Amino acid sequence: MRRCVFTSGLCFLMLLAGAAPTLAQRTTGEIIGKVMDESGAILPGVTVTLRGAGVPGAPTTVTNETGVYRFPVLPPGTYDLEYVLQGFGVMRREAIPIAVGSTVELDITLKVSTLSETVTVTGESPVVNLASAQVSTNYNREWLWNAPVRRFSYFDLINEAPGVSQTSQVGSTTSATSLGSSTNENQYQIDGTETSSTPWPNTDVVEEVEVLQLGASAEYGNVQGAVFNIVTRMGGNTATATFTFKTTS
Repeated sequence: MRRCVFTSGLCFLMLLAGAAPTLAQRTTGEIIGKVMDESGAILPGVTVTLRGAGVPGAPTTVTNETGVYRFPVLPPGTYDLEYVLQGFGVMRREAIPIAVGSTVELDITLKVSTLSETVTVTGESPVVNLASAQVSTNYNREWLWNAPVRRFSYFDLINEAPGVSQTSQVGSTTSATSLGSSTNENQYQIDGTETSSTPWPNTDVVEEVEVLQLGASAEYGNVQGAVFNIVTRMGGNTATATFTFKTTS
C-alpha cells in the first residue's frame, strides 16, 4: 500500500514539473543573446547581470563556451543588463522591454579596454524576434494608463487590437471576434490558466494583455480563433493603490 501511494505521488510531481515550463511561457518572456568582441570572436565567461522590478535582487549568469547567455521566465516589464569581462569595457543596455510570450534576442559586442570604461545604451529600437511567425499585439500597463480609451473592462483593451471587434454585451457577458473567426473559437487565459468562460476582470489588476491571433504554438492546443491572455500585476516592496470611478449623466 505504501508503494502505491509513493508511486502516485511521484507521478503527480513529474506531471507538475512537466507542466511548469508551459505555464511560464504563457505569462513571461525571455532574453537570449551572444557576446562577441570587435572581431566577431565569441566571448565565454562574460558575467551578465539583470536588473528590473520584475526580478528580486540582481540575478547573474555567465556566457557559455559559445558566448551565449539567457534569462528565461521574466515577468513583463523593463529591464537593464550589464556585461563585464576583464580586459574589456563594461557594456550596459537599459530599458529593454519584455512582453508576454516575447523572446528578445540581444547580441552584444565588447571593446577591448585597459581603462575602467563603461558604455551605456538606452532607448534603442526594440529587438524583433525573427524566429517567430506569431502575429500578436501586447498592451502593457503604461499603455493602459496613457491611451485615450475606455478602460472599465478587459474588453475595452482587447478591442483596440487590430482585427478584433466586440460582438455583444449583455450585462457582464461579452464576446469578441478576431480576423473573422467565430466567438466560440477563442481562448481566454488569466495568468496562464485557461478559463471556461469569458473573463471580466477590472483593468486596475492588469499588468499586460496579449492578443495572439495567428501562429499560436502547440501549447495553446487546437485554437482556431485568438488567444486573449491577461497577466495580472505582482506585489512589490512599496505600498501603492489605484481606484477607478465612472460617472454618468
